[in-house]
Amino acid sequence: MELRVFFGGSFMPPHIGHHELLERLLAESGVGHVHLVPTGTNPLKDHPPLFDTAERRQLMDAWVRTVKQRSPELAAKLTLETFELDSEKASYTVQSLRTLKGRYPEARWVIAMGADLLEQLPRWRAVNDLLEGLEAVWVFKRGGYALSPQEIPVPLRELCAWRLFPESLQWISSTELRDLGENSDALQARLKPYLLDNVFEVFARLLLQKNRE
Repeated sequence: MELRVFFGGSFMPPHIGHHELLERLLAESGVGHVHLVPTGTNPLKDHPPLFDTAERRQLMDAWVRTVKQRSPELAAKLTLETFELDSEKASYTVQSLRTLKGRYPEARWVIAMGADLLEQLPRWRAVNDLLEGLEAVWVFKRGGYALSPQEIPVPLRELCAWRLFPESLQWISSTELRDLGENSDALQARLKPYLLDNVFEVFARLLLQKNRE
């Protein structure tokens, strides 16, 4: 059975850390396909998204375009899923994975995440059902967050296999990038090192529009 990877997140904006993780997933031996799933409404965040659905689609399309330009052979294994973005309801990973399992009932599934999500994982909806339906969770090291078997919440450790990737990613949080972009005069100098060219062009334009409003 084919191994498929669920890679979700707000990606607002997608930055070089996200891209590095995505490239690793696409190049990983045994991975048949990667499903990139931008979150719609995150029930664990108490602030509205900075960008609307159409603007977030522009950012994601710019990212996927970069993958296709840089690694066309890997891009063939990538699908951008926008059903969470298109929904007005809160997004829950357990429901989104059910949707994808309905499309690919014979596949084996893995979820990929950064180590920063381990702490909040017990608060995810129906997390036991989610993990029991997975072959594994793949956790990638992120600066400032410990990555070891001890960091996996105890009640969840036995529900599926866990694979830890200890190599550090180039990482800055999307929140930090949005904060940097509030000063439009320093926009390029502050943001460009952290964003792919296609994404930077879209993100800078959207931020400048917001700053003028």
